Amino acid sequence: MKPRKLLACILLLAGTWTAQAQQRKCEISVELISPAEGAVIAAYAQYTLSARIVNNGPNTLQIGDTLFYNIPTIPLAAYNTYILQDSIPMNASATITIATLTNVNQNENDETMSFYIKIVSSPGGNGPWKDEDLTNNTDQNTITYKPCGTNGGTAIQDVNGEMLHFTVFPNPAKDVLQVKTEELKVNGLSVTDLSGRTVLTKKGNAVNKMDMDIAVLPAGMYFLKIDTDKGMASSRFIKQ
Repeated sequence: MKPRKLLACILLLAGTWTAQAQQRKCEISVELISPAEGAVIAAYAQYTLSARIVNNGPNTLQIGDTLFYNIPTIPLAAYNTYILQDSIPMNASATITIATLTNVNQNENDETMSFYIKIVSSPGGNGPWKDEDLTNNTDQNTITYKPCGTNGGTAIQDVNGEMLHFTVFPNPAKDVLQVKTEELKVNGLSVTDLSGRTVLTKKGNAVNKMDMDIAVLPAGMYFLKIDTDKGMASSRFIKQ
């Protein structure tokens, strides 16, 4: 290939690359879908974070674009990321499920609060697209969290017509989970994951207090089964 043609080809490729790398403008509007306005979320219940995004253009939100989102549990300086699975053309909208969350409200009473979501192109405004007008990129709903109890609180279960009282703490837990009872005698503990698979077991000797080493467990939600002299009781806990 002659030098002039080669140079022209290089310049053409460079120009194409520059055009592809340019930041696109997409003015978006956000509507919080879940948790919905007035939602009451049970203790340790999982719920979805989903939002409707309207792209007011003038460009397309493309598959693979990163959405940076913020919710009450995420500091403003630490946005989480969501990778867009489908494109959203100008003047189109899409409802996306961004994450699955868990209610671990540790207060002793119901907690009613404003749950908000905010979505930006990037914390520094230098992502593949940019929303210059941030007026409509935030929405919120008022929801109520049911209490999980401070450090796990006291659980009460009706087993075989009898009320069983026990305390599981701390919750969430990192290394050791403790179970204390009043009148019950604990014969053993077992932990199952969300699929029902037993991942840990420990035998007791009719005691009122038992510890369970959970350091080896991956982070997540688990079920604790408590074998007592009055029957089987259960509780949920979060491994940090």
